Amino acid sequence: MSAQLLLSAGRGPEECAWAVARLLRRLETDATRRRLTTHRVDTVPGDRPGTFRSAVVEIHGAGAEAFAATWTGTLCWQAPSPYRAGAGRKNWYVTARPCRLETAMTPFRESDVEIEACRTGSPGGQHRNKASTVRWRIHDQLVRGNPPGLNVPSPRRRVPGREAGRPPGRTG
Repeated sequence: MSAQLLLSAGRGPEECAWAVARLLRRLETDATRRRLTTHRVDTVPGDRPGTFRSAVVEIHGAGAEAFAATWTGTLCWQAPSPYRAGAGRKNWYVTARPCRLETAMTPFRESDVEIEACRTGSPGGQHRNKASTVRWRIHDQLVRGNPPGLNVPSPRRRVPGREAGRPPGRTG
């Protein structure tokens, strides 16, 4: 039996990357005590030496899934900042979630996405009802009938030029 965990500091400060490194060591020690083996599959280093923005750990042995479940969720490392003296904050949060590395990656090319302007009837008054204020992003595979694509409305993003239904060169 095996399980894979992703530990991530997300977009947190450098102390969160420090917390990932500390929690990773704690996880590995805890797994060894339970007679499980761990392997760091991949790590993304932080800005400071010995820190990680994220890490993927594979856990092997009987009860690996149950062990990984006890480490899943938002983890809090409590310690004063090693980088900012006198900082009042001492709680550093890391996210830990199961992941599957054997999942096939789907290739993505921007050229496969078609942008279509359309009107919307949602709140916003006359301007929204008369102007093409929504842009649909339609993935080309959806149009061709291949595996399901992605169709996402984007009401607040303005796309200049031809993609917005205007002649090339006009952005207003």
